[in-house]
Amino acid sequence: MRHLLSDDPKAAVVIITFLTIVAIFAPSSLFAGGDKADQREVLRELPAKPELVVELISADCVVEAGAEDLIRLRVVHSYAEDRYQVEVRERGGEILLRERFLRGSARGSAVWHLTVPASTQLLFSTASGDFGSEGDYAGLEAGSASGGISIRDLNGRIDLNTASGAVRLRDLAGELSVTTTSGDVEVAGFDGRLRLRTAAGDVELADLAAEIEAATAAGSIEVVELRPTGECSFSSAAGDVKVELAVTPTFDLSLTSASGAVELDLNGNDIAGTFVFTALQHAGRIESPLDFDEQEIFVHAGQTYLRKSFSRGSSLPGINLATASGSARLKR
Repeated sequence: MRHLLSDDPKAAVVIITFLTIVAIFAPSSLFAGGDKADQREVLRELPAKPELVVELISADCVVEAGAEDLIRLRVVHSYAEDRYQVEVRERGGEILLRERFLRGSARGSAVWHLTVPASTQLLFSTASGDFGSEGDYAGLEAGSASGGISIRDLNGRIDLNTASGAVRLRDLAGELSVTTTSGDVEVAGFDGRLRLRTAAGDVELADLAAEIEAATAAGSIEVVELRPTGECSFSSAAGDVKVELAVTPTFDLSLTSASGAVELDLNGNDIAGTFVFTALQHAGRIESPLDFDEQEIFVHAGQTYLRKSFSRGSSLPGINLATASGSARLKR
């Protein structure tokens, strides 16, 4: 090293620069034993109960379905032993698992790994941690303030609530309820009944055979490959609503938006039922590839609206496309 520094000034500059970068960015394992040396592990094996309650603050949680009639917990964390505690309580038909910080806040992170048997329902809550689940068990209620929620391959009653965290769901079935404040919602592959509410989040739905009620205030809604198995309604106050059908609907279908565009794409399927289009007379637009049978002008809440409609085949189902200042459009 001394020889290079004295005989080749350019090489010396390169070496010094390299060592400086290494000192700043190199993993702590090069200088202080590494992150793994600071990690601690907590293991618990618990009997299966009808309900498992998990209350976290900042830890991430990863859940998988287990074949055994046991609840398994593995916590990996980097907090000091005297500052972090995994609390376990059994009471009747319930097990409570709780994350606790001792003597105030502490620096570090934690990941909770849970294996849940098929007979157990999970009730989960967190402030800022992310939640992920894969596999089937009895049911799920999950709430988060800022953490995201990701679930796959679950069948049953599912109730999800987040403030700003995103919700991403795939291959689910049963009774699904999703509520967010500003978090976006993505659902790909679902059979059953879906109720969805969000204030400012966007909604993306794909490959659903379902009865659906979806509403957003400031966000948009986009649906593809929809196979309605009951009445479906999609509404937004300020965003667009676009729905693409995979089959000819046999149940009532409603798409509404106040200031956004509304579009129903029949995607080549047969046209059947009564189609009703509504828009502000001088601010909205109505577009259809088929001629209308009737049209009328009416006043609601001091505003003048135009309504146009046509029927093909049976009068049912009822298809409603409504907007105020946007467009209401039907595509074949």
